[in-house]
Amino acid sequence: MLFAMIPLLVFYVLMGIQRSHDMDWSGWMLLLALIPLVALIWIFKGGTKGGNRFGAPPPPNSTGVKVSAGILVVLMVLGVAALVALQAALGEIGLGK
Repeated sequence: MLFAMIPLLVFYVLMGIQRSHDMDWSGWMLLLALIPLVALIWIFKGGTKGGNRFGAPPPPNSTGVKVSAGILVVLMVLGVAALVALQAALGEIGLGK
């Protein structure tokens, strides 16, 4: 399990550094995200308008990205609905207690 988590950790660090650069901050500022309330800045602060010292702004999301995000939201809602239905069914036969 630990070996499966290593690529995920690397991915999150790289995305955090990219987000820091989007706000025109150094990647080292990501260490501040270890403080829970400070981590909210990465969520709610917008990126710089136009280019910055780390490069040009990213292009707008393509239609494929928007459709994929919509599918992900639908799958998450269906997963929660399936979980609720499964718990209700198990509760009716006496296994959900």
